[in-house]
Amino acid sequence: RAGTISIDPDLMIKLRDNVCREAARNGLKKVVLVNSHRGNHGLLALFNILPLYAPRDYVIYIVNPTRVLFDRVDVPWERATEGHAGPGETSLILKVRPDLVHMDTVLDDEGKALGRLKTLPEAGVRTGIWWYADYPAHYQGEARTATADAGDRIFDAFAEMVAKAVRAIKADT
Repeated sequence: RAGTISIDPDLMIKLRDNVCREAARNGLKKVVLVNSHRGNHGLLALFNILPLYAPRDYVIYIVNPTRVLFDRVDVPWERATEGHAGPGETSLILKVRPDLVHMDTVLDDEGKALGRLKTLPEAGVRTGIWWYADYPAHYQGEARTATADAGDRIFDAFAEMVAKAVRAIKADT
């Protein structure tokens, strides 16, 4: 889909590493990265264990509130219709930048999985290409049910979860 930008993973790792090292150089010994994109958990998990191989004088904490966020908020859509650029993520943008959302361009069938590799996940196998094979438009879900009000509730839940994580991190010795 037009507007999708992918960045090489080695560049993403180097950028995160550089930002964390600079934060530590400036006195921050607890570096908190809040992940609001569910599609990069694998890369962040790798990044988070790299200090085991090259010790640092700081600790990296990764907060992933989106993993459970949509399950904890009362929303006007079926959970099965959630996904990348689905109703939850679209609701967030409707809340903060409604001018960027063009609901009239959402296609009814664009966010459904094509099932090109479905026998692999059924066997407990995942490949690196699974997302591109099933969702070539980089869209998953049914965004038509998104609302700014739901986006507001999701943002509130997000803030509560991040605040809880920060309190736990501050207490961590």
